[in-house]
Amino acid sequence: MTRRGSLTYYLAAVVVGCFFVSVAYALFGHVPRWHGDPKQVSSFREFFLLYFLSIPFGGFSALVFAFVLRRLAPLLRPRSSVAWVAAGAVLAPAVMWAFVGLAEAARVYGSSRAVGTALMPVIWVSLGPVFLSGAWWITIPAGMATASVLYAIHRAFEPRESTAI
Repeated sequence: MTRRGSLTYYLAAVVVGCFFVSVAYALFGHVPRWHGDPKQVSSFREFFLLYFLSIPFGGFSALVFAFVLRRLAPLLRPRSSVAWVAAGAVLAPAVMWAFVGLAEAARVYGSSRAVGTALMPVIWVSLGPVFLSGAWWITIPAGMATASVLYAIHRAFEPRESTAI
């Protein structure tokens, strides 16, 4: 196992974070279509397609969310899940808007062919957050739910004081 459960923590951040975003988007967002008006997610097939696509397109932003949340852990009173949930509610939209800004900067500065090719990884990792920017408020409950799961994993792997004498 990795030191202090890092592999478990970050894997859960991607899997659970993308799941909660997909659930929130399926409940409150409108999926764009190639033709016509956007529509609600109406079947399990559409939901699982949304979740399946959220992992490659939103996984990196979920990792950044989890990394920043873990770095804030000493400031959040590690024994308080309420602080983690509140931090997740603030941090999730902040990370999303940071990636949207990164994508916009890549679009502006990547107008030439050589620079545009070099910025393709930036555009790739920003696709999920850009997709969510039209319904950014759904990142708040998704960030809260993800932070509560990450808090439980962080606490499970936290070093404990030995009670043996």
